[in-house]
Amino acid sequence: MQRILFILFLFPCLDGIASFNWNTNCRTAYTALIELRFSDAQKSISAEKKSDPSNNIVHLLENYIDMLTLVIGEEKNEFYLRQSSKRKRLKCFEDDKTTNSAWRNYCIAETELQWAFSRIKFGENISAAKEINKAYHLLEKVREEFPDFLPAKKSMGLLHCLIGSVPEKYQWITDLKGLKGSVPQGRRELEEVLAASSGEEVWLKEEVTFFLSFILQNLDNDEQAANRILKDLELQKPLTPLSIYASASIAMRSGKNLLASKILEGYQKNTGAYPFHYLEYMRGLCLLHELDTACRSYFKKYLLNFKGRTFIKAAYQKLAWSCLVTNDTTGYKNWILKVEKVGTTITDEDKLAWKEFKDPMHPHPVLLRSRILFDGGNYRRAFEELTAKAPSAQFNSVRDLAESGYRLGRIYHEMGKIKEGTEVYVLVVNSYGNKPWYFAASAALNLGLISENNKDKEKAEFWFRKCLAMKGHEYKESLDQKAQAGLNRLKNAN
Repeated sequence: MQRILFILFLFPCLDGIASFNWNTNCRTAYTALIELRFSDAQKSISAEKKSDPSNNIVHLLENYIDMLTLVIGEEKNEFYLRQSSKRKRLKCFEDDKTTNSAWRNYCIAETELQWAFSRIKFGENISAAKEINKAYHLLEKVREEFPDFLPAKKSMGLLHCLIGSVPEKYQWITDLKGLKGSVPQGRRELEEVLAASSGEEVWLKEEVTFFLSFILQNLDNDEQAANRILKDLELQKPLTPLSIYASASIAMRSGKNLLASKILEGYQKNTGAYPFHYLEYMRGLCLLHELDTACRSYFKKYLLNFKGRTFIKAAYQKLAWSCLVTNDTTGYKNWILKVEKVGTTITDEDKLAWKEFKDPMHPHPVLLRSRILFDGGNYRRAFEELTAKAPSAQFNSVRDLAESGYRLGRIYHEMGKIKEGTEVYVLVVNSYGNKPWYFAASAALNLGLISENNKDKEKAEFWFRKCLAMKGHEYKESLDQKAQAGLNRLKNAN
């Protein structure tokens, strides 16, 4: 008898007929967890377990908490501790005896997908690919049987975007061959879900808006749509930490540095909410973009409080930059030396910091100031900094000459001087395409985007493929992903 009671305690969903009921307790829990108030979410989940022990939605909600904790916090101990819960939750879903297979299969697929995202954070790409495969095929089944079931359409839209942006040469690594999707297809599906999210399905709005903000920034060449999403996000009151992250990211990528700063200032640490330390890193970036040394306090807060794995090397690099832009080379060297023994090289930014640490030559202060000002949308100041003297009069190394050309092309491009920008980009690609720097690859990507905007598909394809062909440079992964997304857009364009 004790053994039976023990099993029923571990798997309460096996006691009687389970169900999927997105009721008040579940909606309250979802709202709390999206706001990162995990303790409050768990209280509502516990209330629902007591009220209706057979409601399997609670297991999906708990999986959301695990996923957000792991993706935001990146703590390896938490990752190992929480893995065992996945199998128990899947068993509850799989053993469900109701006829509502839409919710059952969706919950299984969503659990697999959320764990795939968590595993990618910890470098378990092969296991993540298998989970993505399982999720994809289950979601396909739900879509065939229940075409109007919006939650599945939401998850499938996200998957279609991600699958459509994986460069072909990476397909064997991620085991995604046979899965079909494109960025335009996924974006269209997500926008349809956003438009239809009302009543009991209004909970989908914030999640879908968050996904679209990422896709429009990174995978689709549509700045106007990204700005529309930014306006929608700004209307949300109060702004959640996730919507602050999404809207500030769009503002920063659009060169709206002051707006991004204002958005990030709205992040108030709630003692009951899970901390989102990366927002401190973003605040530091905004101040750095103004060449304001006050940025240092935010990078230091990030390094002190964040217990995860990413942007650690990058934060020390940014502290070093904050010294170099004021011509403090001693301060620069002290901070850049710390890159050696901390963090990982998972992100492109951390890889770049590591490469800079190993380089015996520090960045040229003029190029660095121009770059930082440009990243903050201060294009005129960036141009003046870069062109105060002729390149040959202030840059001695081949790398600095390559970077000065690339930076000039980027400034012309963003200032709307497309002809001048195109000419400089082409020169950079032709002169430095065989060098181990990202300047030529990024120039090729931008030439592809310019050609795409001009409806010249042949040239756009040429430049996107040129970007993909360049090897061994910084930002390889992110530039390849954007170039592949561009090729897929061309392929699916009318």
